[in-house]
Amino acid sequence: LFFLFYFMGMIRGGLLFFAGILFLISLIIGNILLTMSMSLNYEDVKIGLSNSAKENINSDFSQEISKMQRDCQNKSEYPLNLNSWNLDSVSVPCNIVSQGQEPVVNYVVGKSIEVEYYKEYNCNLFDCPFSGIAPFVYVSQHAKNYWNRWFYYSLIASLILIAVMFLLIEKKRSIFINVGTLMVFSSLPLLVLNWLVSSFNFADILFSKSKIVFWIIFIFGLVLISIGIALRFWGFLEGGEETSKKEVKEIVKEEVSKQNKKK
Repeated sequence: LFFLFYFMGMIRGGLLFFAGILFLISLIIGNILLTMSMSLNYEDVKIGLSNSAKENINSDFSQEISKMQRDCQNKSEYPLNLNSWNLDSVSVPCNIVSQGQEPVVNYVVGKSIEVEYYKEYNCNLFDCPFSGIAPFVYVSQHAKNYWNRWFYYSLIASLILIAVMFLLIEKKRSIFINVGTLMVFSSLPLLVLNWLVSSFNFADILFSKSKIVFWIIFIFGLVLISIGIALRFWGFLEGGEETSKKEVKEIVKEEVSKQNKKK
């Protein structure tokens, strides 16, 4: 019986370690998915794209603005044809044209980003480049919904793994420290990721909220660790101290000894 309990303990420990590794992987993936989903809000995408868009589009309007202002003397809107920004069906109000180049550029850039962000893309996110739809699809509402959906899948997987770890762990109150510690470790790659993508177009937009997500996960992990430490001192969980593995072995040894004496 002693060896049986010892063998079962080894199996439980191995399964707990494996579940912990899977949980850490699930957390890291979930953190990245949450970061991309949070980063792809319309206002954040608009801010991220505006500066580079204005640089590209200003040169097209430096000579066009005079023609636009002349034509606007007899019109209320100026039909704009700028194929590189998919604005062939967009018209600029003449009251904006009369204000000069900068307001026109701001309006054009804002409209272009809005059109691209809310466009309905009839492709899976990873199939879009093969359909000739890129790169704006990766900073669109279509992409936000895609990453958000996968984040919820990873969240469900993480909750299942927490339940498995709780069943396998010997001292149940330690689950808070274990989960909290793994959450703290899972948040660290976000800092590295933020540094790696900072110089890449579109990638920096995708992970613009990485520091915010880092602090959310990091602080929540510390809170769980604090709860776990408090439970260890107060013996709150399950009404007091649990029977340890060593105590179980001693009980088994004592029962075996009694049976041998009876024989």
